[in-house]
Amino acid sequence: MSVARKNPDAFAFQVMVVLCLIWGSQQVLIKTAAVDIAPVMQATLRNCIAAVLVGLMVLWRGDWKQMGVTWRAGVLAGGLFGLEFLFIAEGLKLTTAAHMSVFLYTAPIFTALGLHFMLPSERLRLLQWLGILLAFVGIALAFAGGTSWANMDGRTLLGDAFGVLAGLAWGATTVVVRGSRLSE
Repeated sequence: MSVARKNPDAFAFQVMVVLCLIWGSQQVLIKTAAVDIAPVMQATLRNCIAAVLVGLMVLWRGDWKQMGVTWRAGVLAGGLFGLEFLFIAEGLKLTTAAHMSVFLYTAPIFTALGLHFMLPSERLRLLQWLGILLAFVGIALAFAGGTSWANMDGRTLLGDAFGVLAGLAWGATTVVVRGSRLSE
């Protein structure tokens, strides 16, 4: 599949900065509200509202006619997306919002790896492989509590692992979208 990709412009950069600010505060807000509403319930409500809004938009635009072509990839992407939020919600019970944010943002690593094997146009070069290796070394150090093994705690480690699994699910969602007709 070869879809023409546009180069990012200033508007795209501004949108990404705003989205990163919103997404970056997500874990803190979930953890803060967890006293009153379980994180899994927060994710469920948020995603149900989003699904209704997206469904209404699809109906309004008439895009439902193309669902026969994209429904399998859509179900897979939706399942991975739901899994991501399950891992975030469960992980936030065990680790800090800061840890969750760091480990959730491993998604680009998993996306790059998945796309490398799926799309010939996304093959990684040596410098990119070195960057991924460096990122994984950083993750390993973070899992180890920095540079001290004394900082390791079983609950935090499990919460951090859920963060990495959430990043993996997010990266896999991106690969499914990019590698299917959903990207169009």
